Amino acid sequence: AGPDAVGMVSKIYEHPWETFRKPANPYGKGSSILHMLRVRLGDDLFFKGLRDFVQANKFKTVETVDLRNSFERVSGQSLEQFFTQWCYRPGVPELTVNADWNKEKKALELTITQDQPIDGANPAFELSLPVVVRMGTTEIRREMAVNGKSANATIACDQEPRCVIVDPDMAVLGKIKVVQPADRFRAQLAEGPTEASQCAAIRGLATGSSGESKEMLRRLADDRTRSSWLRVEAIRRLATMGALDDIRSLSTSAVDRWEVREALVSALESTLRDASGKLRAGSDGGIRLLRDRAERDRSLKVRCAAIRALGSVKCADAASLFTNALEQESQSDALRQAGIDALASLDDGAYLEAVLACTQDGFDCRTRPMAMAAAAKLSHHSPDAVFDVLAKLLKDRELRAARGAGDALVQMKHPKAAEAIKEALGGESAEELVWQREQWLKALATK
Repeated sequence: AGPDAVGMVSKIYEHPWETFRKPANPYGKGSSILHMLRVRLGDDLFFKGLRDFVQANKFKTVETVDLRNSFERVSGQSLEQFFTQWCYRPGVPELTVNADWNKEKKALELTITQDQPIDGANPAFELSLPVVVRMGTTEIRREMAVNGKSANATIACDQEPRCVIVDPDMAVLGKIKVVQPADRFRAQLAEGPTEASQCAAIRGLATGSSGESKEMLRRLADDRTRSSWLRVEAIRRLATMGALDDIRSLSTSAVDRWEVREALVSALESTLRDASGKLRAGSDGGIRLLRDRAERDRSLKVRCAAIRALGSVKCADAASLFTNALEQESQSDALRQAGIDALASLDDGAYLEAVLACTQDGFDCRTRPMAMAAAAKLSHHSPDAVFDVLAKLLKDRELRAARGAGDALVQMKHPKAAEAIKEALGGESAEELVWQREQWLKALATK
């Protein structure tokens, strides 16, 4: 369950179409709910329910209740509470699980708390949280009932658990934080029954973890037999630990998969800067690695990530690389977009004209709003010049471009922005543009 999977249904919105735009995106949460249902019912009943749903509703318009009816028919279970809780209310549970070993009682004491806001409109979630306890050659599996703000359980153990694994199959959609010693997370990483449980172990290792933890993560990131996404998680955790030497070493050895190289580029960017954002002493080697990836990597995604990273660390020497990217055609216009972001990060007015050029008709419909946002970021170098371009684009024939212009005007806080928006869209009758105009004006009025 990802941290962004919190959409689906919200009781608060300005307009119905907002629920289909990020961050209120229904697709991630919808797929997670289906996975939970599959875990609950088992594969046979789950796929039987899907077949029943298709057969019963083919050529018809359907609602969520129709899907629920099919699963209830094939399973004989009441799923009203499941669908009400997961589909018809916003958010997901935010759980903290404390796993404490009581040596005197020879018992594992589990305490679960729900940390998300709880009130009359959004009561505590009701769920069953799977827990796996391993000690020696023994494994204990429990389903912990969580029906309120907190829940407690005690599991008798002959010896201290080697690892305590919470929700190894991702049966619960939520943000789960497990509080336990680092050695348990290392054991979970080494022998977790699923990659999801191993990923949770990586995320559980604290940023100040020992050299033993870093070595485990480095070996995992360099292991070409493991899945790319798990290796990427290991690299991200190494970056949060500030393991610059490990990241640099991996950048020359773990180069077999583009996903891994992309993660290493992002990790290099984060480890090259200190807490104040300035480049660390001895960062030249990391900059050279980033330039090499930006210029020669065979993956478009990695090249784009490296260009953005160079911009983020304000490598002015790479400015020609960024401007060259503006001239290159690529899939989904990715290189040009990366170049725009990098130039915006440099915050140099010398490149404002090149960025503004990318806002015009003829460029990719997603590139243009990105260029507008970048121009707004650079607008303090020449606010009137940027305003003049954006004001004209409010009437652009592409809706995405027109919206990008309005968003950028709000972002740059130009004193004439409200006047330009009223003039451009005052006579507009299209419902979405009328609504959008009011949102811009409201945002400008509160700035």
